[in-house]
Amino acid sequence: MDVDIGVTPASNSLPIRRLQLHIGESSELVAAWLRFPEFQVAPMRQRYTRIGENSYIYASVESGYKAELLVDYDGIVQTYDGEWSSQNETKL
Repeated sequence: MDVDIGVTPASNSLPIRRLQLHIGESSELVAAWLRFPEFQVAPMRQRYTRIGENSYIYASVESGYKAELLVDYDGIVQTYDGEWSSQNETKL
């Protein structure tokens, strides 16, 4: 149901919008992770936890990687834990 395209935080918006979590709620899912530059697809267990009105913690369950995501009113990722921002479109 969910896809994680490794080069864009836009794919994080899909489960955020679909899950409609309340503050303090968490949900785990399995996404089809499209890895770059290999163009390989692999299952990835992910967890989203809503920690504020416009903020979430994204976690890759197996690797332990975590990042804070800030979203706009529509649930579209605007900032990805200092690695990417819609204001300057950096990194990732």
